[in-house]
Amino acid sequence: MLSSTAPENPSHPVFIFTAFKRVHLLSGGICEGAKFWFTSEEHRNTFRKNPEKYAPQYGGYCAFAMAMKNTRVPSDPRTFKLYNGKLYLFFNDYYEGTPFNTIIPWNADEANMKQKADANWSHMAH
Repeated sequence: MLSSTAPENPSHPVFIFTAFKRVHLLSGGICEGAKFWFTSEEHRNTFRKNPEKYAPQYGGYCAFAMAMKNTRVPSDPRTFKLYNGKLYLFFNDYYEGTPFNTIIPWNADEANMKQKADANWSHMAH
């Protein structure tokens, strides 16, 4: 399992799986209607060969919000978790005037959260 909230991490999926450094990003990948950016031709080609492996779960929306609110909430791609080979993204910003990093409550009850999020996402029109 890997997770990070470090602001220096770029936000493309192959990069998160392979390394941590900021570089120029290249466009060129689309999966389930979402556009992705890459740090190299190699990463772009890797993504294109198997986008389902690298694309974030729940369409890139916040995993915690999918579990708890059954809704699509924008995520901060710098706040992520790799778990069982899947990429999960989380909201990490101010909510009602208070900092709220949703990876924290997710980690506290991950099995239950993942089960709820999976069920909610499966019933949602993509």
